[in-house]
Amino acid sequence: MAVWSVARLPCPLRWTGLDPDGVIDTRANERGQRDMLRGLIIDYAGVLDGPEEELERWRALFAAIKAADVSIAILSNEPGGPEAERIREWEYRGIVDAVLMSGEIGVEKPEFGAFQAAADALDLDLNECVFVDDNIHYIRAGVDIGLVCFLHTAFDRTAVQLSSVYDLEGEF
Repeated sequence: MAVWSVARLPCPLRWTGLDPDGVIDTRANERGQRDMLRGLIIDYAGVLDGPEEELERWRALFAAIKAADVSIAILSNEPGGPEAERIREWEYRGIVDAVLMSGEIGVEKPEFGAFQAAADALDLDLNECVFVDDNIHYIRAGVDIGLVCFLHTAFDRTAVQLSSVYDLEGEF
């Protein structure tokens, strides 16, 4: 049974569908329409907490995304505190633009307020953001509020999906 990673795209970006691997088919979309997606909200645990080789690939992908004038926020359901420094390092090093932890913002995924806080931290509207998470329930919540969402299962798949949305070239 196929799981669709994206149920709808924000207007006026025209949805043209997904291929069998869950990649958005953007062939019918013009560059200007794709530019509406100017933010990336991404989970930490289960996505960005892999082995060092994979982290290097994430950093390269994020550098390309930021070079495309896209802002990036990590949205984690971590409680915060000193244990969360490993997540904050992504912002301290300039790899992402914001790090939000549920324990510090007072709301957690899948609640609307968590997504809104992440978009606000990027100074964007929710419909300008893409959301990546490894939890299907959080993906469903993101879709329900109008986010473009990708269920993360492996770096290579997510990299292809994000490269398609943000019109990136290269290997990551």
